[in-house]
Amino acid sequence: MALVGFILFVKGLVSLLYFFFIHFFVSLDYPQRITAPNLPGCPVVM
Repeated sequence: MALVGFILFVKGLVSLLYFFFIHFFVSLDYPQRITAPNLPGCPVVM
């Protein structure tokens, strides 16, 4: 069971890093926009 928990932890960490990766590149591409916290990767105009 510890291995399953570790795998789930790594998958959660990877998805979190992926979210910040998308957020970083979207804010680089569109400085006047931010990503909505409930819609990862979807830029919204402020």
